[in-house]
Amino acid sequence: LMLARPFVEIDRVAMRYGGAEGTLALQDCSLDVAEGEFVAVVGPSGCGKSTLMRLVSGLWPASRGGVVVAGEEVRG
Repeated sequence: LMLARPFVEIDRVAMRYGGAEGTLALQDCSLDVAEGEFVAVVGPSGCGKSTLMRLVSGLWPASRGGVVVAGEEVRG
């Protein structure tokens, strides 16, 4: 049985603002989203929701980990 690859793959992503000693916004975040699937990202202010969306859209590069959308690595 061959399973389809997820449309969005977030693999152990981390994002730190301000270099190695800066503010940690996300750590070890992983998520797979299938094509046509609806996902809601919820949480309190400052938990990394907007940061995650910026990484998926390519507006910012991840400090660590990988993001793939439609089979292509997000690089910007």
